[in-house]
Amino acid sequence: MRTKVFVRPYWTLPLQQQFLTHFSQLLESGYPTSAALDVLAVLFRASEVKKIKTACANGESFSTILKQLNFENRCCYMITCSEQVGALLPGIKKGSEFLKFNGQQRQELLKKVNYPLQLFLGVLVVIGALLIFFVPQIESFYASLNLNSDQSLLNIIIGVIATLLLFILTLSLLIYLTLHIKNKTFQQHIITVLFKFKLIQKVMSYYFSSQWYLFLSCGLSIKETLQMMNQFETIPLLKLILSTLQEKLEEGYPLDVLFQESPYFSPYFKLILSHALTCGTLESDLQQYQQFEFTYLTGRLNKAFKTIQFTLMLLIGILIILIYLSILQPVFDMLQLF
Repeated sequence: MRTKVFVRPYWTLPLQQQFLTHFSQLLESGYPTSAALDVLAVLFRASEVKKIKTACANGESFSTILKQLNFENRCCYMITCSEQVGALLPGIKKGSEFLKFNGQQRQELLKKVNYPLQLFLGVLVVIGALLIFFVPQIESFYASLNLNSDQSLLNIIIGVIATLLLFILTLSLLIYLTLHIKNKTFQQHIITVLFKFKLIQKVMSYYFSSQWYLFLSCGLSIKETLQMMNQFETIPLLKLILSTLQEKLEEGYPLDVLFQESPYFSPYFKLILSHALTCGTLESDLQQYQQFEFTYLTGRLNKAFKTIQFTLMLLIGILIILIYLSILQPVFDMLQLF
């Protein structure tokens, strides 16, 4: 019986960005496509670059080749649009900038999430090791001295840890279900709850404006951008929102009215959108808005993680004090007898 072996794809997102950046620089310097790919075969895996060179020699479009190599879908679409108007180089540069920006955002978010999470898990491991290995030895020592230890503090410690773990697991489960469950009824309930929070509206407004600007910059109409956003979206919750907006547009709702009545977006985004549609400056206004909102959300995220870090450190300190008190409590009881 054959065993399936998972082979990690070579073209990860960082490598995709590096490849497109180097390729665009070489083309801009006057290198022919074939010579540029020969240079890139030295910088990247030669067998992978050879596939691209062979396909180019056979007359395949560059965007089609990238799709076959599983490059990021939106990036491929941007290059496709540029190829259709005979401007491959600007499309490659635009694709590399898009991947670079997304990569920086992803790395920054991961750094902020990983530190408090690793800190919390590390402390849980240390506390667990204390409870499993160290505390029983102390209790057996007290038992040899005929001292009875009170388990109330230990029970409090275990209860606090269990509560924290339950909270993290519940939150993780809700996030997973929100991002993966395709049931429309479930998604509708989630939407009803989530978009009552202004911060969620701001996050949605930023994400929507960044994706909308991306497809508008490819020369698509407003309706076409919504179609492409829906086509490339992988999160069921966002697909449902995009489908709802599309259906209402097809029913004849004016775009301005549709967004003003929508519960998904922040009041500020609605104001910017109304101004952009009135003045005909939608693309430039969306670009400015997403830059402003990214700065704002990054600041909010920094404050949130500082608060989380302080809270975790406070809880860790309390847990450590409780552990020491539970260990020393029998000694205090013994001193009271004298």
